[in-house]
Amino acid sequence: MINSQVYCAMADHGISINQNGTLDPCCQYQQSPSSSPLMFYEYDQFCKTVRKSMHDDFANNLPHAGCVKC
Repeated sequence: MINSQVYCAMADHGISINQNGTLDPCCQYQQSPSSSPLMFYEYDQFCKTVRKSMHDDFANNLPHAGCVKC
């Protein structure tokens, strides 16, 4: 369990496969324009980058940049 007030379960358990085959943690997530989207077959890299970034932000009690809708 993360001891933080800023947290989303989708960072641990969510996955959204978009129509173009790219991955997001959830359907509300917004990729930054400078990032290159990861494809469904790059799931391991998705976990190492996107999920890790989300966990790092939440551990520091910061909102994640892609979580602007929630």
